[in-house]
Amino acid sequence: TEPTWPDATLDVAAAEVTTQLTIPARAAMSEGSEGPSASVDSLCSAGWHLCGSIGQLLVGRVHCFAEWLQREAEASVPLLLHVVRAHAPLAAAVATRAGCVRTIWYMLRAAVANNTAILIPLLLLVQTLIERGAEVEAPKNVLECIADVISAGIDADVREKRSAFCSRAHSSPDDVASVEHFRSAKESEDTLVASASAAAGVAAQLLRSKQLGDAMQRVLLQQFSGCVDSAKAAASVSERGIMCAGSGCAGGELTTAPAGTAGEVSSATRISGDESKSDATADSCDRAQVRLILLLLRKLRVLTPAIEYAHGKVSGCSTGILAGEGGCFGWPVTRTSDGFASLLLRLFLRMLPGARALADESVWTGLASALDTPLQLSATSTLLLTRAVCEALTKCAAQSASHMLRAGLLPKLVGLIKSEVLWALASTPTTRGGGASTAGATLRFACLSLFVPLRSEGSSSQLLIDLQMRLFACGCVGTLLSAARQVTPSHREVAVSLLARLVLGSPNFAAQFAQQGGLAQTSVHTLLASACTPISLTSALLVYCQIARAAGAGGSSAPCAKGGDQRDTNVLQSLRDAQISLLLPALLAHTDAGVRAKACSLVGNLCRHSTEFYVPIAISGALLPLVECCSDSDPSARKFACFAVGNAAFHSNELYSHLHPSIPALVQCLSDGDSKTRANAAGALGNLARNSSELLAPLLMYRAPGSLLLLAVRAGRAAAAADNATLAEVRVALFALGNIASHEMVRAELAASDVQRELSLLNALEDAVTRRYVTRILQKLSSVQ
Repeated sequence: TEPTWPDATLDVAAAEVTTQLTIPARAAMSEGSEGPSASVDSLCSAGWHLCGSIGQLLVGRVHCFAEWLQREAEASVPLLLHVVRAHAPLAAAVATRAGCVRTIWYMLRAAVANNTAILIPLLLLVQTLIERGAEVEAPKNVLECIADVISAGIDADVREKRSAFCSRAHSSPDDVASVEHFRSAKESEDTLVASASAAAGVAAQLLRSKQLGDAMQRVLLQQFSGCVDSAKAAASVSERGIMCAGSGCAGGELTTAPAGTAGEVSSATRISGDESKSDATADSCDRAQVRLILLLLRKLRVLTPAIEYAHGKVSGCSTGILAGEGGCFGWPVTRTSDGFASLLLRLFLRMLPGARALADESVWTGLASALDTPLQLSATSTLLLTRAVCEALTKCAAQSASHMLRAGLLPKLVGLIKSEVLWALASTPTTRGGGASTAGATLRFACLSLFVPLRSEGSSSQLLIDLQMRLFACGCVGTLLSAARQVTPSHREVAVSLLARLVLGSPNFAAQFAQQGGLAQTSVHTLLASACTPISLTSALLVYCQIARAAGAGGSSAPCAKGGDQRDTNVLQSLRDAQISLLLPALLAHTDAGVRAKACSLVGNLCRHSTEFYVPIAISGALLPLVECCSDSDPSARKFACFAVGNAAFHSNELYSHLHPSIPALVQCLSDGDSKTRANAAGALGNLARNSSELLAPLLMYRAPGSLLLLAVRAGRAAAAADNATLAEVRVALFALGNIASHEMVRAELAASDVQRELSLLNALEDAVTRRYVTRILQKLSSVQ
């Protein structure tokens, strides 16, 4: 019933939520394992649920927050940070209260000026509020403060000055004062970097805002355009710890807020859409943007793993994040690299295609260097950096191949999709930004990056050849296969699509696919799992269609890459051993028409060269859905189903008893609107009479001979009118009719009709193959007594 919580209650709640386990205690609880133990997980879960419960209690008391935040900042800010993370409705409630937002901005400016202990949690709180969808307004001097904090943490001149001081202090270890100075300077630098990371996270979120995105970008570019004197900035940071000289957040503006106003900022200072553009030229903006990107990349390169729990250590500037954020009983959520990676991504997302900043080669070498050791970054940073690379390549697709090759980016992207990297991301707790979704998203963006030059029309042919040679040399196909097995089915889509692009584009990659386990049962059942997305299944089916098609007569050999293993591989036998036929029924009955069509194509290619798959396909129960696909509502599914039935009936009559229900649908397909479908259906009908007379009765019952003759005549007339596309129909229909006419029962029926007159019309076509097929039919009919 009290209007605000008592101070003691706030202190207790904050202490409970933000209590840190000591690092040795964490190491002991993890018992030397690579991941967190069940005990630590239990503590983290308990803290999370406690924060959620507190959030439910606080939603109805948001009107008290402004006073509460000012009166008990050190207790309330860390508490509110964790509670908002655990309870999204509270974040929305806080963001919609103008008094709360004004108070937070005022406290942020004051924390920057005074370098108080709440700066980092306050920055993380603002970042979390915006991440939860809050549309906030910010005064311009707050944006400048954020830019100042970022600059102080990543500015090279400041870092060099501090490094020199630390080196001098460390050179006299016997001098106690020097050692103390060294420790103090190192801790101050760590706090600088941690604060900059948190501020970069806020800036990245503000860049997403429709209201503040342009203003935040202008402030950042102005900060890094070189207009701020580096020496003066270094001196200012050394003296005050955070603030940079020349900022728009002057000390005179940070007056104590009047009682009851919660630090209100005059509306005249708000950013409006009508604010005049910066006086900086386009060139200076580009240079500032490149400078900021390079500084962020340099910071990402030098950051070491944030927390080494297994060894009981906290490394470097992560102590600042750890102390500021608190662990909510367990592992901290934020890592120092996260804010820098987030800001880097947002800068690339806001670039226009062909931006001049992307022409700077140092940007690409910087991206490649940052990806040298992805396991040293957090899971969140790895994903953000991978997405940033993808976005940058997409914005300059025509030059992407050149950038990837010259900067050495290609092997780094392939390294991102290796099993050990994906496993590390997937095994990281979701509360720390990891999990299966992070691993899958990293794989997706890395593969999209590799896809960019392959689908770009502007890349030169020689560059594409060089790119594919590099991909082949680094075993990209095998890496993609391992990656597909590592992630969940819903995350394989882009990786399998890239795999299909490589295999279908070159016999060398097809051979590499076979040699590196693509025909093994684990790979087959991984790529063709029913849980995969339709696009993923379609791509995988294309791969196996290509492999089966290229297997050669009898399935005796697969294409081998130059300089590779020249031993023949029985591709069809390998696919049979992998029990690929067991997957066909579900694929043929899939809800997606594209999957059904490609599954029919796979059946046709498996039966293309021999009878090796006749029995396995029959036993699997795949023939019934295949027959149903002959009358599918999808044109492509009908076309490939007719193709598959034709090949399943070509080599022997083993499957005739299973295929006879397809005859009415095949006859119907002779009138299909697609020329290829009509030709496939005609060929299938001919093959159903090729090896025995078993199906003559249903063929005659559904008038297959007369329908074939009608198709040949109709197509012949079109061919006579210079429509060469229908000439193939004439040939296939006549050849199929010749197969059926091999049987005496059919010959007698045809002889009784006016077939010879129709055939004489076709014989007038100036096509040697057509004339030969007409002569073949007439010779068979002449044997009728």
